[in-house]
Amino acid sequence: MAGFSVTVCLPAAAAPDVTAALGAALAPFGDMSDSCWDRGWFWDSWRIEGGADGHGFWIAPGREADPRLIHDGPDYRGRAGLRSLPGHCAGGPRELLDLSERPAVGVMLAGVTWDLWHRLASDYPPALPQSVFADRCRPSPHHEFDDDAVRAEFEAQPLVQAFQAAHPLDCVDPALFSADSLSHPDELMMFAADREGFVEEVARQSFGGWDLLTLDGFWIEEDSLGVSHGACGRPCGHVPADASLDLGRHGFAKARRRYLQAIPQESLLVRVHGHY
Repeated sequence: MAGFSVTVCLPAAAAPDVTAALGAALAPFGDMSDSCWDRGWFWDSWRIEGGADGHGFWIAPGREADPRLIHDGPDYRGRAGLRSLPGHCAGGPRELLDLSERPAVGVMLAGVTWDLWHRLASDYPPALPQSVFADRCRPSPHHEFDDDAVRAEFEAQPLVQAFQAAHPLDCVDPALFSADSLSHPDELMMFAADREGFVEEVARQSFGGWDLLTLDGFWIEEDSLGVSHGACGRPCGHVPADASLDLGRHGFAKARRRYLQAIPQESLLVRVHGHY
């Protein structure tokens, strides 16, 4: 499904009706006729998303029960949003979110994952990576392998079954250290690293993979090659108040983190996914 992902920054005053505030903030960029928006597409729907798939925000330690946290909204068919992963949410006031490079909950879960895998590894035969089963499940050299069959073969391994049963998370994103992450051969190889190296690699929060809509109405694309000002509705010479956001591709990730960490702590950050 084609779509986009963006983190929307909203003022604290938006808290009573986040959905309406998001609609107003996104509106200038969803109109096909808007000449300042030149990506070549427009969307037909959007939703709050990120808590359940691991692409949202880490919650600051001790703030998990705060009612101001924002979780996934209904999907495109109107079905209720999925429950957020432990320690994760789709947004909320900046003060409730852990925007550090090494979020405390992520570091803890990475350590739990490494410890669990190595504790179980001494009791079971070594697990083989998914690529081994891909070769086994290919009907012939001229056919693609059966994804479902590969997955079933991989999960049938005693070590993987034990890990899945004992791990505290049930999610699909490798970045969140779930059992499903083991379907990626590189993830299995990562367990060969020492504990410190493993934690450093998997707990790092990169803030990559999404655009940014600033408090002052600038939509900055992930690659930082496009900057659009929603208030103008036409090409203009305006730049974000934080001029460092209008950098080249290589400087944007750090500038984005600095921007989010510097906005007022009561400001809302919300992960939005749109369909086009």
